[in-house]
Amino acid sequence: MSTTNSDSNGLWDVSVVTLNCARDFPFRDQQEKLAILKELITFNSNNAQDIYAFGFQELVRIWEGAGKIRMEAALIDILKDILDILDELFPQNNYKKLGYSYVGATAVLVVGKETIECHDSASTTSNCGKFGSTLKGGTAYSFRLKKNESTVLQTFTFISCHLNANEGEDNMTSRINDYDRIMTQCNRDFSDLEFRKGHIFVFGDLNFRVNDPNFKAHIASEWEPTLRKHEELNHLRAKHVIFRGFDEQPVTFPPTYKYKVGDMISYNNKRIPSWCDRILYKKYPSGLPMGKARYESLERVRHMQFTDHQAVGLAIQVPDLTKDNKHELELIRLLEPLNETLGYFADTLLAYEWLRRSTPVYILAALILFYFFYNLL
Repeated sequence: MSTTNSDSNGLWDVSVVTLNCARDFPFRDQQEKLAILKELITFNSNNAQDIYAFGFQELVRIWEGAGKIRMEAALIDILKDILDILDELFPQNNYKKLGYSYVGATAVLVVGKETIECHDSASTTSNCGKFGSTLKGGTAYSFRLKKNESTVLQTFTFISCHLNANEGEDNMTSRINDYDRIMTQCNRDFSDLEFRKGHIFVFGDLNFRVNDPNFKAHIASEWEPTLRKHEELNHLRAKHVIFRGFDEQPVTFPPTYKYKVGDMISYNNKRIPSWCDRILYKKYPSGLPMGKARYESLERVRHMQFTDHQAVGLAIQVPDLTKDNKHELELIRLLEPLNETLGYFADTLLAYEWLRRSTPVYILAALILFYFFYNLL
């Protein structure tokens, strides 16, 4: 394996990859697990990156995510394997954990070269699921990093999201609200790190859909016009409704959802194929030198077919930000968090394993009754 050194030109090599695991990540099969993680690390090239950020959604089952203990163990397990793989691939570079955070079954995990100094760090979460639960939401890790003596401290924030699902206008509006709520939480909890002036990456199963029922996803020539005319996220960004101040590299890969599990190319006809899995980053000032960028979906080789989503990765070289070229991200709306008490109650119900064998109607009824009772007080 070869390495790169972008110190001399003031660039940071950053790799971001996101994967919705459909609650079926093969933790018990070490060989499969290592093959998947290696795919996530090496999708972009054989070069060592300064920072690797991983976003996972539905990493464990819903009830396990609500209970937290399983997620903590899962991330420690994955972190160890990632560091082992990096040590094997790039023996001339040592890597270390920079941080991880999770909400429900959604997680962000970041590692970096051992030589990178980490001076401050913080994490935050935002519940966006029904009844304020962790069924959907976002989790973020932010820190100040320094690569060498010639660079100034850089604030990096990585935000992994799992937004509201399904087609339709109401669900799209819920996705917008989820995004605003997550960014509001980051703004509150990362203010001391000057979050809005630093590097920001937002990624995950954003769940924005194609609204053309006649879209033929297997025809590559239909991708570009569909993305331009019938894809929700691009449409909303063009109207400055969401992700104002963010960039996305051109999407030149096929829709990332909904594949048939165990199949390389076939989509499930229950859903319109859509580009649900995306990676965006805060726009850099005009004229500031940028390096190479590579944005692609990962090939659905055999060990990546356990999920109905296709993993997406971004490898990008980003510049140092100084007081002379920093600019502050504009947040369109600031929303209050969902009810914490109700969310805690919902998560507590979901966390009990016996609920997996209970009738979902009774669970839903209990939550609805509690919701109305709480609001009558």
